[in-house]
Amino acid sequence: MGAMEPIIFRTQLRHSSEALQFMLRKRFRRSNPESLFFYTLHKCASTLFSDYILNNLIGLKHVDYTLDLYRGRLELSSCKPLAFASHGYVYGPIRVSGMGFNRNLDRLLNIPTMSADFVSDKIALFFVRDPRDILVSAYYSFGYTHGYSEVPELRRGQERLRAEIQAMTVDEYALNSADNQIKHFTTIHQLANACHRSVILKYEDMVDRFDHFSKQLTEFVDVDPHVLRQIQRRSRPRNQERGNSHRRSGRTGGFRSKLEPATVAALNQRLRGILDCFQYPV
Repeated sequence: MGAMEPIIFRTQLRHSSEALQFMLRKRFRRSNPESLFFYTLHKCASTLFSDYILNNLIGLKHVDYTLDLYRGRLELSSCKPLAFASHGYVYGPIRVSGMGFNRNLDRLLNIPTMSADFVSDKIALFFVRDPRDILVSAYYSFGYTHGYSEVPELRRGQERLRAEIQAMTVDEYALNSADNQIKHFTTIHQLANACHRSVILKYEDMVDRFDHFSKQLTEFVDVDPHVLRQIQRRSRPRNQERGNSHRRSGRTGGFRSKLEPATVAALNQRLRGILDCFQYPV
């Protein structure tokens, strides 16, 4: 036993040193955290992130430039570039699917943040959802329930989009919009690959595998356990669908009951590349 004591002591010392280094790194990260950039798509629980999650990351102040522009707190026609600090802030949601909706929104926010050069040295979270569920949710939301912006320029675009959607069935919309999903998911894949410190989070994990989701969420940021419990509670699907609500149900795989089997088959074929890339079952 005596011969083993130095080995045990050295092992305990090494583990204590590693634990101390971990605590010091965590304390430094909390006291001086690098800024975080949160990228997602429309109809991916981005409201939950904007209203609650991004407001409760330890040591980071939330800045939602999209909401500021949407509500008229920032002037769309302004020529002044938006600022992004290197430490102390979380920026987002930055919706990749918002590219192309408004040229001023693209100029101020989307184009500057959606390049490989911009994101390469940042810390970024990317949040995705099954594109087939996105298509169904977008049809009901943008076609019927989503609120309008107070900014006339943005409202006019929303009104045009709503009229276009209401002229289609959900199956027609899903098929007509599938190529946009391919473009958006391809952009996220490219940005995530360009970013050296990134995590791709999935809506389905948040709903069905929360322990896995929370582990990924906290890889680069600190979140209080109480906040994690609140995220889990707030992300539970509704027991019954609410057709007139911004959040109808939140269930995963709901597209199978909303779309015709032939539409699902056609989408599976057209979206096969991104479904495989992001590991969504056909």
